[in-house]
Amino acid sequence: MPQSPVPFAAGSCRSFISCLSQVSAVRAFISTMTGGHDTAVLLGSELAANAVLHGLPLPNGMFTVTVTATATEVLVSVRDGGPRGQTLIPRQPGECRRGLVIVDALSVRHGLDTDNGGSVAWFRLALAA
Repeated sequence: MPQSPVPFAAGSCRSFISCLSQVSAVRAFISTMTGGHDTAVLLGSELAANAVLHGLPLPNGMFTVTVTATATEVLVSVRDGGPRGQTLIPRQPGECRRGLVIVDALSVRHGLDTDNGGSVAWFRLALAA
């Protein structure tokens, strides 16, 4: 069973048009919400790019990003409409899953939850005390 991003009570959520040009806006949003936390920005942009390339948009043509920061950790989640079935842009040899390797290496915990409304990819980062 995946580790759910709960128990965070609330976060700031924003919707983005499901296209790669919006990844820079995702970076800016995460940077603003985390006080410029570089790792959160990097990993969030990886999940946003994956939502566009590998996921279907939500019914409104968007994907959503939620950022919650506490005194001890940051949680970022990206919701899309679920797996696309085939990637939007064909992969070149050796390009598979590099973003998720980075997410795995730099996050405390990460996961992918699915339901009838789509998929939510998420990660947690510990903040220095």
